[in-house]
Amino acid sequence: VAELLTGHPHVERFYPAEQHEGGAGATIVELKS
Repeated sequence: VAELLTGHPHVERFYPAEQHEGGAGATIVELKS
């Protein structure tokens, strides 16, 4: 997932999810507006 998101023109940032956000295996992606 990180390889696909790194440098993507619409992605502001991404990071691993906390336990309350989905836990292991989930990635939070913030898109550019």
